[in-house]
Amino acid sequence: MVLQNLTRLQRGELAILESAGLSADRLTDGQTNLLHELRRSPLVSDMGQRELMTLDLVALIFDHILDDRRIPDAIKALIGRLQIPVLKVAMLDPTFFSQRNHPARRLLDVLAEASMGWEAQEGHDSGLYRKMEETVQGILRTFDDRIDVFTAALADFEHYLAEEKKLIDTRTGQNAQILYTREQRALAEIVAHDALQVQLFDRVVPDLIRDFLYGPWQEVLTRIHAAAGESSPAWQEALQTAADLIWSVAPKGTADERQRLVSRLPGLLKRLSDGLDSIDWAAAERDRFFAALMRCHAEAVRHGMRGEASPATHGSEHAAGAVAATGSPDFASTAHLQHHEPTQPDEPGTAPAATMETFEPLDTPAAPIEVEPVVMQEVAATPTVGVAAAHGLGGKTQGTASAADSDETLLACLKRGTWIEIRQADGSLMRAKLAWISPMRGVYLFTNRLGLRAMSIGAAGLAAKLRTGEIQVIDPVPLVDQAFDALLDRLQAAG
Repeated sequence: MVLQNLTRLQRGELAILESAGLSADRLTDGQTNLLHELRRSPLVSDMGQRELMTLDLVALIFDHILDDRRIPDAIKALIGRLQIPVLKVAMLDPTFFSQRNHPARRLLDVLAEASMGWEAQEGHDSGLYRKMEETVQGILRTFDDRIDVFTAALADFEHYLAEEKKLIDTRTGQNAQILYTREQRALAEIVAHDALQVQLFDRVVPDLIRDFLYGPWQEVLTRIHAAAGESSPAWQEALQTAADLIWSVAPKGTADERQRLVSRLPGLLKRLSDGLDSIDWAAAERDRFFAALMRCHAEAVRHGMRGEASPATHGSEHAAGAVAATGSPDFASTAHLQHHEPTQPDEPGTAPAATMETFEPLDTPAAPIEVEPVVMQEVAATPTVGVAAAHGLGGKTQGTASAADSDETLLACLKRGTWIEIRQADGSLMRAKLAWISPMRGVYLFTNRLGLRAMSIGAAGLAAKLRTGEIQVIDPVPLVDQAFDALLDRLQAAG
């Protein structure tokens, strides 16, 4: 009789609602703990002591569920409509309280986990909300005393999530590729810069050559490294070309050195020209460089020949100038190169300065899947508090991050799929999911639930925001497990 009345109540029959003194609106709104009202209604007169105790326990569990701020209110209202079915399950199957993988418990957990990143702007017409509503309505309509209804509902909902995940993974993969390419290039820039530093160590070279090597030729090396790596013949040849260029502008003090310059110069100029074809360097800048390089070669010969007989000097200068032009581009322009200080890359193992400080929206990939960039505003540091204490996100309060905590310790808790809340400048909270961590763990990719609004941040910047409390990690403990923990704490405190 008790289960029959609960089934009629579950399906919203007016007669049973009136006899119990319950409101149909409160039954369907999902945000009221109807079980407390049921406990005070005439319907409990037919319940035995064990059933009443079960009712009290399930009511306490839903107290916690309905107070869990991790779950959006709209989704909480859907889950709340399962109060009567869950009560029936607990009465029919006492293992509901002891088995973590019980289908009814699992369904509540999966619904809650799926809703973690659901946003109100998605609306009730979003695919996730409609599927959740369909799942809840199916249980309300069909569940009597067969618990396999929950098993089927769980399997169907997990299938929906798996299909949705395929699309999300596609978007995430595109965003991750953007970051991976960016990171590989940053690494290539560091390696190229370090390789050139070795070449230039303890060498005196004209500013023209130093700027060229740390500018256009570093870009040539960077592209080769990103495409083929350090062991490739192209990398080795490009490094040798840099070494040959440095040697070519050094003073040539002997006739043998001058002869070697004459013989090597056409090949060097060709290799320089071929390498520069791979980068975007303005033709005018390129012409000015080669014209100035010709003068450097002439000066290297002239400087090395000081003290020799005048006829030989004049003859060698003429030869050096002629060879410098051989096989090279058109050197009609003789204007001086503008001097630029070489750009120094960041220290190895660090992210660019911008990503160290804040989130950066990713560039939209040339693909049909949309990536919606969002600019994360900088916020002032806030007092560091635990997740549960700060936002009422459920669970036991996590330890606060102290200034002494290392970046590695702070970031150790972040795994793919971890949800965070970001406090923005206006005080509002925004949720994002960790979708990918770069192989070097230098950059973290966050997206919304659907894999959109991709944002990246460097490891040091993320650790700093975790330390100041601007970012909070959302407690990953499953919904029902957390409710049971709270229930046990409450019972122990009362006993």
